[in-house]
Amino acid sequence: MKGEFLEELIKEIAPLNNRYRMAVRNREPAHVVLGYLWDIGDVLLGYGVERLHPLAREIQEQSYITASLLSYAYRIRRYFKDRRTIKRNFGKVSNFSLFREAFPLLENPRYNLSKREKSELVRLLNSGADTGEISVRLAALKQRKRPRKNARSRHPEELGPFVPMFLERMRDLEEQMEKIPRKQLHAFRDSFPPDFLLYWNRLVMSLADENLTPPKEPPPLANVEESWASLVEAMYQIASGGKSARNRARRLLSPMEFLRMADYVDILRDEGKLERHIKRRASGKREMIT
Repeated sequence: MKGEFLEELIKEIAPLNNRYRMAVRNREPAHVVLGYLWDIGDVLLGYGVERLHPLAREIQEQSYITASLLSYAYRIRRYFKDRRTIKRNFGKVSNFSLFREAFPLLENPRYNLSKREKSELVRLLNSGADTGEISVRLAALKQRKRPRKNARSRHPEELGPFVPMFLERMRDLEEQMEKIPRKQLHAFRDSFPPDFLLYWNRLVMSLADENLTPPKEPPPLANVEESWASLVEAMYQIASGGKSARNRARRLLSPMEFLRMADYVDILRDEGKLERHIKRRASGKREMIT
């Protein structure tokens, strides 16, 4: 019975997932992308899903629909009670990545935005101002509402929350790379913009090897799913904190863990390496980049 339930759920979500990914790839307006996410979340609620995490992992194991996407869609559906509210309130937001940056400010009660602040935030997102300018203002608002220490001044234990985040994403990455079928693995790879994969590889290598310099520019997070964007943003905050911050990270996580992630990202960046990885995986041999 459970197998039939999962099969029906996947069958209903799969076309919506495809439309969502196509909308992201084609840089459709934010309200279009959000509409597909809302629809996915609505399917989950319609099936009476309450404990999402274990179900999302099962769906990910049996399809190319990622657990992180299901989690985000579920949050979107629970935040917007009425689908029509999306276009009414965010119809002029041209870039979905801007909404994703702003969403924690709207959803997370820890930011404690007043009604006036929320209204000003919505106006800013719909203003048509330069994307970079809006991103800077969003970052400033987050910092003002929940001040964060610079990575240079953090003690090792204050970097602790990064460890479970990294390990969870590493487990997800390993599962994708080692277990899912070829077609789904290619779909997973295609969900990342090429410039993001290049940046991710450079960044994680700088955390693995103290002799490598991290990127100076912020990560290109447009059109990247929230869970992966959050990971790379967290790594960037540590890497940009200087050599001492990177050394503290290496005391919390072995450099080999960073190298394992770098290996997988490097494979995703190169079509030839990806095909060799798939063949070696099928023969029981794991590919290592040297």
